[in-house]
Amino acid sequence: MTADRLLEVRDLKVYFPIREGLLSKTVGYVYAVDGVGFDVHRGETLGLVGESGCGKTTAGRGILRLVEPTAGKVLFEGKDVLGFSPAELKTFRCKAQIVFQDPYASLNPRMRIGEIVAAPLDIHGIGSPDERRARVRFLLEKVGLRAEYMDRYPHEFSGGQRQRIGVARALAIQPQLIIGDEPFSALDVSVQAQVINLFRKLQEEFHLSYVIIAHNLSVVRHISDRIAVMYLGRIAEVATSDDLHEQPLHPYTQALLSSIPVPNPHLKRTRIPLEGDVPSAISPPVHCKFHTRCPRRFEPCDQLDPLLREAAPGHWVACHLYADPAGRA
Repeated sequence: MTADRLLEVRDLKVYFPIREGLLSKTVGYVYAVDGVGFDVHRGETLGLVGESGCGKTTAGRGILRLVEPTAGKVLFEGKDVLGFSPAELKTFRCKAQIVFQDPYASLNPRMRIGEIVAAPLDIHGIGSPDERRARVRFLLEKVGLRAEYMDRYPHEFSGGQRQRIGVARALAIQPQLIIGDEPFSALDVSVQAQVINLFRKLQEEFHLSYVIIAHNLSVVRHISDRIAVMYLGRIAEVATSDDLHEQPLHPYTQALLSSIPVPNPHLKRTRIPLEGDVPSAISPPVHCKFHTRCPRRFEPCDQLDPLLREAAPGHWVACHLYADPAGRA
């Protein structure tokens, strides 16, 4: 592990059993995450993008063990999170937090805002009651809310304000890593910009690392240093934000980018159509997961698993087109 590498995910797998009958016999699995790997450096923002159902949210929750992974390694500061005891996992929770997608569902409607933000401090026994209240006031002001709001209930706030409350709660115990599970998707466009700017400001002030899970590539580009593209439970491509948008290598990434609307009526973008629908995660295609829809598929695609290779400095892609100069594995 290098000194600046905070998180290392290696061959992470999360399978959900399918049970049927009176005895709940396992008859198959949903292969939600099927061998994901990436790194996050200190102070870095990694965007994790892909279509709905590709497994990006499950991967984020698996990293934090909000769902239990089936296999793989999650190294945080060089220690494997998947091997942590309950006491070690509780300590890990102080260093890694999550901001949920839905600001309406992630806050308890029966609790006041001050109680919600202070909950992590209560759970971990940090500070006296007066110190916790002072911490809540400080955090509310940091996320752009008034300190006197701490005695109000969630229903008294807008969606953007509720998401700020969720951010304040995540910051309460001074984490090093925050996983944002589509933290902007439920917000209006103007509010999205405000929350993105808030994330940037807090990252600089508190020296945070982010994993931002999203399906909107244009939004993720503005906040991410690097972007990892997922398809059907696997990583298809990883590159810096600029490289990915200016020179995408994987056919799936190229198709995703071609579908982004251009805010210029005089500029036309050639759309790359994909065949069929996304295959089921219960019975995904063998070997290359994308080959059933890929416009550039050829012989090895349904015979060999493509490895994630460095096709250019800092630009990784899992595609047989870049396996070697001949284009084969």
